[in-house]
Amino acid sequence: MQKFKNLPRVVFRKLFLAFRPSRKGSYQAVNHLFTPILAILLFMVTMFAILWSLSNQETEQAELTFFREVAFAAQRIQVNFDENEEELLVLSKSLPTELRMKMGSDFFRSASSLLNKHPEILQMTAINLDLSESMIFPENGEDYWYRDPEINQVLKNSFQATLQDALASGHGQYSSVVKLSPHTSNPNFNAERSLVFWYVQPGSIYSEQTNHIAVLYSIPLIIGKIIPPDILGRHRFSILNEFDQVVYSLNDRNLARSHSTNRIRLPKFPDNLILQGESYPLPSNLNYQMLIWLIGGLCAYVIWSFWSIWRQMKYRQNIQQNLINETSFRRAIEDSMPVGLRVHEPDGTISYVNPAFCRMVGWSAEELEGLKPPFPFWTNEEEIISNTKKLDDVFKANIQPANGIEATITSRSGRKIAVRNFVSPLVDQKNKQTGWIATLVDISEPKRIREELAISQQRFITVLEGLSTGICVVSSKNGELLFTNNLYREMFKNQPNAHQLFLGSEAFKTEDLQLDLDTIDAFAGLPSTLFTPIIGESQEMQLPDLANWYEVSRRFIPWTDGHLAKMLMTTDITEKRQIRENLRIQEERVQFSSRLTTMGEMASSIAHELNQPLAAINNYCMGVMNRLRAKKDEQINVEIIPALEKISGQALRAGTIIQGIRNFVKRSSPQRKTYSINRIISQSVELAEIEANRQGLSIQKIIQPNLEDCFVDPLLIEQVIINLLKNAIDSMRMTYPRSRRGQLKPIRIISDVDGSIQPPMLRIRIVDSGSGLDDLIIQQIFEPFFSTKEEGMGMGLNICRSIIESHEGRLWGENNPKTPEYMSNETTSDMPTFSGCTFTILLPIEPFETIKSGVNQNQQS
Repeated sequence: MQKFKNLPRVVFRKLFLAFRPSRKGSYQAVNHLFTPILAILLFMVTMFAILWSLSNQETEQAELTFFREVAFAAQRIQVNFDENEEELLVLSKSLPTELRMKMGSDFFRSASSLLNKHPEILQMTAINLDLSESMIFPENGEDYWYRDPEINQVLKNSFQATLQDALASGHGQYSSVVKLSPHTSNPNFNAERSLVFWYVQPGSIYSEQTNHIAVLYSIPLIIGKIIPPDILGRHRFSILNEFDQVVYSLNDRNLARSHSTNRIRLPKFPDNLILQGESYPLPSNLNYQMLIWLIGGLCAYVIWSFWSIWRQMKYRQNIQQNLINETSFRRAIEDSMPVGLRVHEPDGTISYVNPAFCRMVGWSAEELEGLKPPFPFWTNEEEIISNTKKLDDVFKANIQPANGIEATITSRSGRKIAVRNFVSPLVDQKNKQTGWIATLVDISEPKRIREELAISQQRFITVLEGLSTGICVVSSKNGELLFTNNLYREMFKNQPNAHQLFLGSEAFKTEDLQLDLDTIDAFAGLPSTLFTPIIGESQEMQLPDLANWYEVSRRFIPWTDGHLAKMLMTTDITEKRQIRENLRIQEERVQFSSRLTTMGEMASSIAHELNQPLAAINNYCMGVMNRLRAKKDEQINVEIIPALEKISGQALRAGTIIQGIRNFVKRSSPQRKTYSINRIISQSVELAEIEANRQGLSIQKIIQPNLEDCFVDPLLIEQVIINLLKNAIDSMRMTYPRSRRGQLKPIRIISDVDGSIQPPMLRIRIVDSGSGLDDLIIQQIFEPFFSTKEEGMGMGLNICRSIIESHEGRLWGENNPKTPEYMSNETTSDMPTFSGCTFTILLPIEPFETIKSGVNQNQQS
């Protein structure tokens, strides 16, 4: 009914707007219609006023009934709770002192009657005064809903808190509302137990009530069972908390947009709960609606009749007024437009010119109308001949170019004006041509700007072509190449996609592809230099198919289409990069030389300091041996003197080695001589076996019979072999535990002649079964100061390679293949096996000068 309250005012306003005259003449045309229209309006207002009064009365009656029924529902709930408290008090007195005693049939009959009479009670619990015994009624199985551990704990906590409050106050207490989530197959069952609260009636040893009794209430069942069904069918009932938040609502129908609401606080409920009632829409009144439609139909029919008469009278007057408005509108457009208009008769006579054309040529409309060609704005013979021919082509031959006719006219002040003419025929209502209309656009300024732009473009192209940098412009939208200079085309004539390779993933960025989607420019009015810097980022790059290196600088520039484009400036820096690389190599060599110089000085100092104690050791040993020989004791000569001779020999040998290293560091040539490689290997193994035996390892010599003597410095070659053997021992020591080293293959030193190269060279291989070399560091092991050992200085292998290369030989290392020949004997599953690595030494058998002279003789022959 609410929608009809404002209906009379809306209908009256619409009728007034529909019949309101728009011009003074309209009042004269419809004055005789005012009386019947006023009568109809009064009739409609009266009828709708009656309807509105009836609707308002019915609405007030419905609201009164609603408030009364909501109050009745609240009263029913309060009375129900009062009855429950009395019955519980009576029932608690019938409980025995000891709950374990068998209950009488009167108690169970009373309890069953109470639960059946009040379905909103879910559970009844009785507890004795010392809280040692409890009884739950009705007693259900172990899988009942409140047996769930989580639900049981929540109910237990709420019950204990309420019991404490009840004991403290001495009378019954209600708990706070508890939200539960039962997990059963019945959704209605779960909903009825989703919101519950306790009522606890405490007992006392000083009264007949000797036990505590508590009941569990369900809020959904209180609303659904206590409130009469007919009232529930007419209104929506909800329970609100003290913060006006809906705790529970019986929501089975939609409410009207405008409905009544009544709230009543329930003092018996915990947490200051409020009962809220909301009225459902009233059922439709068919008789009332039929009356509304009948009155509305009659009014619409009368209005339509008068509307038809008024429309016919208004029609002709609107046509006349539209013609006046259209003429005024077109005249206003013609007077305000900057484009000149000129109307010609079929013979070429000017019949009309607009103000813009008059301002363009400097003559008034009265001076130009009625003139025939030639016109006064054609001042010289050239203009007269050219313009006359163009008009004849249009008027007589009907030749009309699509882009107009360019011509030149002269204003009254003598200024030359370049114009573009667009000519169209004038056709009347009988589809007969009555003349021509020419539209003249002044193109003097655009033409001048185009010429200046062409000159500027030529200068710009000349500057770009003269640069020593390749320039290209790439679209930010699709990666298309927009511009290139000659140098760029020459540099990348075989690489049409070079710009995409330079840009990489930036060639088709998602944010660049969506530039056209922006409808708001947050940077409008700011100069482009604020976000497109003159100098962009630069990067050195190399294309896959080209050996040259390029320095590529990029920046954003505004392009001719209004979008940002990427400009790439490419410079060939191959020669510059080579120079920079040479400088880097020279700097590394200088640093290396500096480190070697420092190391040479340290080696010289150490050699100088060690020579004296080694000489003293040798002298002491010689003195001891002389005294022992003087005693002429055979046992001493057999057991002690040989050991002292070895100590003296090793001291002399250590001094010789130190002197050799000193001479090598000083870049002096090795003291080479013809020497047996078998003897060098044997002496090296003899010294290395001491450390190998201490680590539980062994060394095996495999020497090819009848090896030729080689031309080497035996002390330096022996030092290289000892260093490589020591590295092999360290590798196997760090790879395998001592308890398993006895099962490993021995470290092998193999000596033979490599006949696969010319001339043949002596080959010495040291093979171990350690962890091998990492592929990432195998190329770095011979670099100075590079070491894989924590205590290493990184100079051992570098010095070894330098010694071998000073003998015109080669030294390299490589991992062994994983074959049984190289794998260790370790077979246990908990210990991995390794194939190890091999260091190979190649030494010339003959002196290098002999080999060189032999080669020269072969070349001469």
